[in-house]
Amino acid sequence: MQDFIVFLPMRVEDRPEHRRRFIRPQTSTPRYLFVAFDPETAPWRRICSTIGVSRLFLLNDYTPAPARRGDVEKLIDWVRADLDGTAAKHKALVEMEPGAVGKVLEGPFAQFGCTFVKANEDGSFAVQVEMFGRSHAVVLERDQVRFG
Repeated sequence: MQDFIVFLPMRVEDRPEHRRRFIRPQTSTPRYLFVAFDPETAPWRRICSTIGVSRLFLLNDYTPAPARRGDVEKLIDWVRADLDGTAAKHKALVEMEPGAVGKVLEGPFAQFGCTFVKANEDGSFAVQVEMFGRSHAVVLERDQVRFG
């Protein structure tokens, strides 16, 4: 155990794949990991032998290069804002009440009115589409419908 404080900026990727919606974490800064330590006292050379670490940014005197003051804090704020926005978006979808009225935007039912029934675990919506004077049960992807 090396006992370093690390920060890996992450974001939530929300994308459709094979007619299903996948939500998974992705790194915001591929191949970069931020490690907090004092180069004068910490055994920082151990970081170089960690699996997955290819190299450290070093200065001319072969000591680790520090991140500029405020840069990591800006990244932390950006990640928090991204996660808060994603969480709020998904919370709003989960808390949507059955009976909410919307409109189908894409697909064979485009431009028809619909009524929200429930959100499925895969991110799709079960809705009732009003068509030709009848109500039909349909499952739609999140980006195919708009409520409100």
